[in-house]
Amino acid sequence: MKRVVLSILLFVIGFSPAWAEHFDYRVKAGKANEVYVFGRYRVLTCQADILPQLTVRQKPKHGSVKFVKSMVRLSADTGKCAGQQIKGMKIIYTPARGYRGKDAFSVSYPYFVYESGMQRSTETMSFSLDVR
Repeated sequence: MKRVVLSILLFVIGFSPAWAEHFDYRVKAGKANEVYVFGRYRVLTCQADILPQLTVRQKPKHGSVKFVKSMVRLSADTGKCAGQQIKGMKIIYTPARGYRGKDAFSVSYPYFVYESGMQRSTETMSFSLDVR
């Protein structure tokens, strides 16, 4: 069975670029699918930072979304922090029983921008799913 571990979003404290993300994934019908792993860490110390509050902005029409706290291992592209474990949040999508077809949802979270003073912003990640 293939696990759908699709990406880890890592923020370096003090740097928060303004961007929006969209993901297109194929997921399995009849089971919970891990579609995203979200985590924050301090690049100088490799220590986990506080996770922002994730919110389902647009609910899926043919399933459900939940957030599950878990330990996340940092990938090789994190440099000296590779292999370290931090507290993270998995985004899990479960299609409705018997459903196959297209579905979509979005998740948002607050973050702070430190340009000419601290400002709060909200980013949104949208997911388009092909349930098979």
